Amino acid sequence: MKKIILLISVLGMGINLGACSGRESDKVSYNVSQEADNFNVIRRVAVINTRTDKVEFEAIGRISVDTEDKNKLVILVETGKNQYKKHLVNMTSWNMYVIASLFLLTKS
Repeated sequence: MKKIILLISVLGMGINLGACSGRESDKVSYNVSQEADNFNVIRRVAVINTRTDKVEFEAIGRISVDTEDKNKLVILVETGKNQYKKHLVNMTSWNMYVIASLFLLTKS
């Protein structure tokens, strides 16, 4: 009985340690996403028609993109101090999007 309790305890500790320790790449990915959502990253968003290979929409600047809804992109662009523009792009089976981080802005 003591061995079973010990085994359960050890397994429980292993699960807890595994849940606490994340990969460094996960932490970096989260941090980069947070910086982008706080408009600290210059990004390029392009929506491309896969049938014609033409760019249907493009934005470059301080951009936050919400991709939670698979049918639309919600693009928020910071155009100036406390000034923003919101773009909604309908996603269909004939288009795709690319979001590229161009560079991180440093705070001075």
